[in-house]
Amino acid sequence: MGKTEPGLTWWHELHRGCQRAALCVKCKCSRKGPKIRFSNVRKLEIKPRYPFCVEEMIIVTLWTRVRGEQQHCLNPKRQNTVRLLKWYRVWKEKGR
Repeated sequence: MGKTEPGLTWWHELHRGCQRAALCVKCKCSRKGPKIRFSNVRKLEIKPRYPFCVEEMIIVTLWTRVRGEQQHCLNPKRQNTVRLLKWYRVWKEKGR
């Protein structure tokens, strides 16, 4: 890898190289998010499994007045997540 720039660690250098070459694909959902309120959901994304990911990734963008916009990764096996997916599909079909 060579020398790193001042103020950057080897990890930052490796991560920057991965972003450029798109070589390092890893599971973004290493930690699952909290239980969420449906009314705070702004956007819901379902991403397929990557080679290094055991299960599909469900990424939800929430908005609250206190914290603003935040993204969380949800566990697809939890009952609350299954309910959220059903609710979101129905909500989208109604054209909202």
